[in-house]
Amino acid sequence: MTTHTGAAPISSSSPVETGRLEEIGDLDLLAQPSVCAVFQDTAARFPDWIAVRTLDGGTSLTWAAYAEQVEAIARGLAAMGIGRGDTVAYLLGNRPEFFPADLAALHLGAATLSVYQTLPAKDIAWAMQDSEAAVLFTEMSYVSLALAAREECPDLQIILIDGEHPGTLSLRKVIAAGSADFDFEGRWRSLTQDDLALLIYTSGTTSTPKCVELTHRGLLGNAYGLHEAIGTLRGARVVSCFPYAHLAERMLSHYRAIPGAFEVVCAPSPREIVETVQAVHPHYFFSPPRLFDKLRGVAKTMLADGTTAADILERFGFDQVRVAIAGGAPIPPALVQFWIDLGLPLVEGWGQTEGGALGALGRPSDSKVGTCGKALPGVELRLTEEGEILMRSPFTMRGYRNQPEKTAEVIDAEGWIHTGDIGRIDDEGNVTIVDRMKEIIISAGGKNMSPSRIESKLTQAHPLIGSACVVGNNRPYNVAVIAPDPDIRSQLSQSSNSDLDISAIIAAAVARANNELARVEQIKRFVVVDTPWVPGSDEVTPTLKLRRRVIESKYATDIELLYAGGGLVPADLRQTS
Repeated sequence: MTTHTGAAPISSSSPVETGRLEEIGDLDLLAQPSVCAVFQDTAARFPDWIAVRTLDGGTSLTWAAYAEQVEAIARGLAAMGIGRGDTVAYLLGNRPEFFPADLAALHLGAATLSVYQTLPAKDIAWAMQDSEAAVLFTEMSYVSLALAAREECPDLQIILIDGEHPGTLSLRKVIAAGSADFDFEGRWRSLTQDDLALLIYTSGTTSTPKCVELTHRGLLGNAYGLHEAIGTLRGARVVSCFPYAHLAERMLSHYRAIPGAFEVVCAPSPREIVETVQAVHPHYFFSPPRLFDKLRGVAKTMLADGTTAADILERFGFDQVRVAIAGGAPIPPALVQFWIDLGLPLVEGWGQTEGGALGALGRPSDSKVGTCGKALPGVELRLTEEGEILMRSPFTMRGYRNQPEKTAEVIDAEGWIHTGDIGRIDDEGNVTIVDRMKEIIISAGGKNMSPSRIESKLTQAHPLIGSACVVGNNRPYNVAVIAPDPDIRSQLSQSSNSDLDISAIIAAAVARANNELARVEQIKRFVVVDTPWVPGSDEVTPTLKLRRRVIESKYATDIELLYAGGGLVPADLRQTS
């Protein structure tokens, strides 16, 4: 292995002792040539610090070991012919092995792509073909899925990170085949901010997913913006718990962790996020609003039992959080205020894959509840006459891969990205998201409504309502298709001494939601479906966005019956009918 000399120091702060937490002052990421240069600098300066580990400590990499694995894997990939401009893909859960495998490809000048483990084989195969992936890293849990996907792209080479299996290359053998003559240091030092670094597919709520291309400049710029907005605690603990195919997760628990020399702890599975946070006590934490909503219910019960706020935060593992970020879906102001009152510095963020992750973010010291905060440094935001948010910065996507026409539809001649989000920007620059342009409901009477606002009221009315899709465009009134939360349903069933009346609970919840809505917005009838809408299902994208067209098509018969007088009605309407 070569010595990890790295680039010039990226911070004005001097190195600190292992285990010491210290606020970083200046973090001049914009002057660095690549993410790889920043990584090499961190590995050289803090070699003995823990970089990434499992919750149980079974796998743990120091920054020195991390760098050694990056080089070893890079040499093996180079021997396979992987180089600048190639694509390397990953079908992996949240585990330490992902991190050096991803950085190894980046050091070669390749672009990396993670795919959701919930996708069917045909969709993974499509992504491999569309992205022109040459290699797919996977693990034993998903090897059958990876092999099924390769049936449609036979040239794809599959690397298995945790064993051996027919039809795959073991990571051990790939590393063993690496050449000592390959100029690893020369390759990563030749990279520039213009090199392509990351491919991320949009969630595809209404059409075929598009492949967003992000450069090293984009990743460095977003990490810089986050540092300027919320600061960076060197050596901070963070939890890696959401799929790496989600750009916010990739940014916050991976690329931002590099300049901060963070200790990243991988959650064993998405269902063990709460337990992981409780054990880790992270300093920074990101989650979609649903998790904060679920925990609020538990916290309210604890408060009613006399537990103090500080004890509740410690119980949840939130007692050392410097900044918690909620994003990816609408979040009611009351939910944010609840956690702030409890002592958690929770802020809301807004961004898009095309924009390179976050575009606006609340600052704990200057947070305005009900907004997504102000634009990050380097990001310009403005509104069209229709209220659409336009975004421009040097850190946004290079374009959609192999789709210049689609790129031109989104990025105008002046470089503004037309986000498709309807919003407001107040006099202080705080951004509020109203809805998606294509998702605004216009009733038969001509009333414009935000379906996401109504859906948010429904999911807030009772934790049993896991997901809700409101229908009402060109209709006389609004109806809803509601999917119960399977975990809450199970808990209620176990605690109930008699048969659980799911419909009655939801009817009462819809009635409570209606009390907070204008008359034209209220839900008049609804249907409860038996199948939960889990990430990656027909109804919900892996990032928990509703696939409205799919839902309206799949449940078309139920929806028509609702307008014909069938289905269920809220409790308050039952009592007056």
